[in-house]
Amino acid sequence: MVEVLHFHPNNIKNFSSGDQYAPAFRSKEISAIFLDRALAKVFLAENCKSFTMTGPTYKNGGFGFAFPRGSQLLPSVSQAMLKVSESGKLQDLENAMLASEKCTDIEPDDEPPSLSLSPSYFWVLFVFAGGTSSMALAIYIFRACISVSEHKAICKLMMAVLKQWWNKKRRFSRRVSEIAESTPGNPPNASNSQAGEV
Repeated sequence: MVEVLHFHPNNIKNFSSGDQYAPAFRSKEISAIFLDRALAKVFLAENCKSFTMTGPTYKNGGFGFAFPRGSQLLPSVSQAMLKVSESGKLQDLENAMLASEKCTDIEPDDEPPSLSLSPSYFWVLFVFAGGTSSMALAIYIFRACISVSEHKAICKLMMAVLKQWWNKKRRFSRRVSEIAESTPGNPPNASNSQAGEV
């Protein structure tokens, strides 16, 4: 690491056991570790909630087997190793070994807040939608009152609804009864009957 990746020797710390990695991370004694791929997978399987693997991985040549010159075992072992690696059994063994590892990791105390969305993120959208729909309703009622002048009782009722919604002081039923009491000689159906007679 010093010669190839040009790390300063004072920034490198060696560990004798895999159990020392997680405490060193949590105490901020180290900020990254360089492991063999198999050891990294076992470490991440045991500490599945706090750590992750990043960066490129490099495959090395693997383990070597030495036999005496002219040994009868050499072709058999080479053929068996090739068969295991090509058939996928090696990957199956690796997956089975990692699946047997239990995640003993605890939730970190300083975990960043969840990125889930809540209604508070959309308050501007709610205000905009409510404002535009209220404005559209007011324009519709205003245009209806202008274009249909013979239905004054309906227009007064619509205006009463808007006033009640705007002021929020009286209930809708009380306001409607006040309008009905203020115009006793002109009930809502009177204008319709007069229009039919003309």
